[in-house]
Amino acid sequence: MKIQKKISSIFRKKVSGLSLLEVLTVLIIIGLTSLVVVRNLSPTVNNVRKKEAQFQLKLIHTFQQTYFMEFTKYSGDLEEIGYAQRLLSTEGGDANYKIELVDASINGYKARATAVVDFNQNGVMDVWEIDQSGKVVNTVKD
Repeated sequence: MKIQKKISSIFRKKVSGLSLLEVLTVLIIIGLTSLVVVRNLSPTVNNVRKKEAQFQLKLIHTFQQTYFMEFTKYSGDLEEIGYAQRLLSTEGGDANYKIELVDASINGYKARATAVVDFNQNGVMDVWEIDQSGKVVNTVKD
């Protein structure tokens, strides 16, 4: 008898909590807030991706300058100067730009970084270039 009274008294206690309407209201507010935050961060993410291209091209420039000091000419081969292309995001890697040497001679070189992903889905791929002067130029803007 005493056990039954204890059990029934436990179930009779009023437990405070939130109603379904209150929980849904909080979830909607959190969802709308996160939507605003994501939209505001989108340009920042694109800028970081563009910095990837600039960094990789400046690295190519450093390698080319080192190669030029040793052989008094610029190389037309990325492996020859010691650069290894990271695995592209389209191939399961994390690189968003394909790096290539477009032209190389005794007097100069041109390297290009072409986006493999259309960042803003407008059908245009971002392209950056660098030459022996070391100036990085955005030739096709995404």
